[in-house]
Amino acid sequence: MTHSLLALSVTLSLSGCGRSATERPPLEVTADAAAVTVIIQTPHSSKEIVVQGVLPGSTVESVMQSIDEVPVTVNGSGVTAFVSSMDGVETKASEGWTYKVNGEYADKGIGSVMLVPPATLTWTYGTYDQTMGKEPDSGELNSGELNSGEAESTEDELVGPE
Repeated sequence: MTHSLLALSVTLSLSGCGRSATERPPLEVTADAAAVTVIIQTPHSSKEIVVQGVLPGSTVESVMQSIDEVPVTVNGSGVTAFVSSMDGVETKASEGWTYKVNGEYADKGIGSVMLVPPATLTWTYGTYDQTMGKEPDSGELNSGELNSGEAESTEDELVGPE
């Protein structure tokens, strides 16, 4: 009898009284969901899409994958995720997609940047110099580009309204 009670006690303590070791309680979201505006700019057109119901902490990756208005192809996932095609415009060896969050160039991949809505994502297609605001021949930076001396972080970061 003593061995049975001991075994039952050990079993209940290891199993968490019915909850598996990998099961976690649901996270409570205290902030309300809001809209994220996605602006897609190519050399020949510009589109604006509003994604409703985005929760704080959602990644740029999850927002881009939720868009139905234009085809968006995301390759990889998490820290390796990137947009390879949007609205029929595919990344090439010398041209591709870059993005800003609330007017600031992103220095991390789409799976690492978390949003705090309301927010605006601005996607621009072109060469690196074109999308980063550099003049094609001068190499000068236009206003609005992040300083090259700013420290980069390897941690995920929340980006929200200013």
